[in-house]
Amino acid sequence: MNCQRCGRDNPPEVAYCQGCGNAMYASQPPPPVYGGYQQPGYPPQQPMPGYPPAMGYGPNNYAGIGARFLAMLIDGIVIGIPIGIISTVLSAMMAARVVTRAAGKTYNPGMAATDVGAVFAGFGFIMIISILLSWAYFAMMESSAWQATLGKKVMGIKVADVNGARISLGRATLRLAIKAFLSGWFLIGYIMAFFTQRKQALHDMIAGTLVLTRDGYPAVAGYPQQQQQYPPPNPYAAQPANYPPPQPSAGCPHCGAALPPGARFCSNCGKNI
Repeated sequence: MNCQRCGRDNPPEVAYCQGCGNAMYASQPPPPVYGGYQQPGYPPQQPMPGYPPAMGYGPNNYAGIGARFLAMLIDGIVIGIPIGIISTVLSAMMAARVVTRAAGKTYNPGMAATDVGAVFAGFGFIMIISILLSWAYFAMMESSAWQATLGKKVMGIKVADVNGARISLGRATLRLAIKAFLSGWFLIGYIMAFFTQRKQALHDMIAGTLVLTRDGYPAVAGYPQQQQQYPPPNPYAAQPANYPPPQPSAGCPHCGAALPPGARFCSNCGKNI
C-alpha cells in the first residue's frame, strides 16, 4: 500500500506510514453509517477479494423454459404410465361387473342405481389414487435431496426456494396444489414464466420457489470469481525475492509495537522514533 504523502510502499495492515507517519486511510475502519448515509470525507468501501458484491448474492442461474417444458413431458410420461394402468384395470373391472349384472334375468332398476353408484365410487377411487401418486412423485421428490423429479433430474434442473436452498415438503405440496388448480387454467400460470424476471410461473411466485440449473451460480459481471480461503492467506507467508530478509529490530519506545528495519515512524501509533 503506497503512502499518499511520500509514496513509500507499506504493508497493507499498517495504520501509519513507516516513512513519514502519515495516516493510511484505506486501512482505517469504515465510518459509521446512519440511515444509509455515509459521512463525507471517507473513500467508498471496496469489496473484499474473493467475495462478490452484495448485489450479486442469491441464485441467478434460472432454468430455461425449454428445459422445463421437456422435463414436464418426461414427468408426464413417468407418472402417466402407472396412473393409466391402474385406471384401465379398475375401469375394466367396473364395466365387467355392470355388463354381467345387466345380462341377468333378475336385473331391476334398484340394481341399476347400485351399479351407477359403484361406477362413481370407482372413479372417485381412481382420482384419489392419482392424487396420491402425483403428490408422492412431485412433492416428495422435489423436497428430497434431489430437489427434482426424474424429468428435472434428466434435464439438469432443480426446484429451490428464493435463496437457492432445498424446500420443505409443505412448500412442495403447496406448489403442486397451485400448479394443479390455478396454473392450468388456459396455461396462464405457465405463460407467466416467459415474462417474470426470475422465470417464475404462477405456482412458483405464490409458493416462493425457483427452478434453477445445477451448474452453480455464474460469476458477477465485473468481478472475477475467486476461490475463498479459510483462514485468509498470510500476506507475509511468501515474500517476493526482491524483499530483503527480515532483520530483528527494537520495538517502538512509545507503544512497544514491533518495527521493521529503517522505519522512522511507528506504524501503530504514528509517533516519531
